[in-house]
Amino acid sequence: SLNNMNVKYNSKSSKKKILEGMENDYAGYSKSVKAVLKAEELKKIRIYGTVSGLVDVKKEYVTAIEIALGGALQNIIVESEEDANTAINYLRRNNAGRATFLPVSAVKGRELDNVGEISKQKGFIGLGSKLIKYNSKYNGIIKSLLGRVVVVDNVDNAIAMSRHFGYKFRVVTLEGEILNAGGSMSGGSVNKQSGFLSRATEIKTLTSELNDLSVKIKEVGDKKQQIENDMRTINNQLWSYVPL
Repeated sequence: SLNNMNVKYNSKSSKKKILEGMENDYAGYSKSVKAVLKAEELKKIRIYGTVSGLVDVKKEYVTAIEIALGGALQNIIVESEEDANTAINYLRRNNAGRATFLPVSAVKGRELDNVGEISKQKGFIGLGSKLIKYNSKYNGIIKSLLGRVVVVDNVDNAIAMSRHFGYKFRVVTLEGEILNAGGSMSGGSVNKQSGFLSRATEIKTLTSELNDLSVKIKEVGDKKQQIENDMRTINNQLWSYVPL
């Protein structure tokens, strides 16, 4: 019913507002990263944002990519080493902690060169750097962060793949287990609601759901209006036939 739709719309809308508020306030980011992103005097240098804010990830890959990136989600992408140096000096002067900067001009990464062979293994989903969308300007940076990370469906296939290739690269599962180059493993429970990428993805999902709902609300509203108009017309016609 129209009423239910409106209730759903309002609830999704307020959830989106809360998440956007957190995003705009860099909630969850470290003190140093917040300081750099909010500093008025750093507005003159070329700061593009954090890694988490500059990549677009499908819902089904969010956990894998979030776990694969780890602390690098809060790395700050800048244009040049000079820009990074200016921001580092700002942090030092203000005693605001440390941050990691990724200058576009300096960071160059290479993707795994035997992807063809790797892709034939059971459970292969894709190379981390290929499973996300981003501005091609950040190509070197994304390849350096995710170009040697393979995403696999489950942990059994991940173990088999790592073993087969002699633990030469990182393998991450959709559930967030990691098999590192060298053979160490990490895993456990993941709070799917808490990550920066989860938040950004949730905002996008809510935006599209709200658009769909508003179209439906308009359609139902128009239909209701049409029925009321028809009823009025029929009523008027009926009354015109009633003898005085």
